[in-house]
Amino acid sequence: MSDSDQRRTLEVKVVSQTPSLRRAPGLRSWLEAAAPARTRGTVTVAFVSDGRMRQLNRTFRGVDRPTDVLSFPALDQPGAPGDASGEMAIAAGVA
Repeated sequence: MSDSDQRRTLEVKVVSQTPSLRRAPGLRSWLEAAAPARTRGTVTVAFVSDGRMRQLNRTFRGVDRPTDVLSFPALDQPGAPGDASGEMAIAAGVA
């Protein structure tokens, strides 16, 4: 199986309230290339506001300020679908 065939087993979903960020030119291909070849399943990338990122950072890390990126492996998420690899939140303003 070629490298490109292995990469096809990783699906990247991008969500955002801002249409231009949903398109995320180059993000999908970059993540597919950066992920280890054994990575399988779906990765969801959410572009969020700095305010929302601050809430997430406070809730999950106890840090009351926005950060650029938070990641959540699927193993840490009860009830995650079997094909989920994890989720990432990116603060549109900070990042």
